[in-house]
Amino acid sequence: MRWDDLPKLKGSAIILDDNSERIYPMRVRPKFTWHGGESPVAIKAGSKI
Repeated sequence: MRWDDLPKLKGSAIILDDNSERIYPMRVRPKFTWHGGESPVAIKAGSKI
């Protein structure tokens, strides 16, 4: 594998294996959360129970 074999997509990466002296291409999917990365809350702070 050469350096230009890596896809030009977001999340592309290579894994370097020292034991077998190989390079593996991979793609990581983005992390999506329903709360957008903020701390999730079940009840709004201003609501009365």
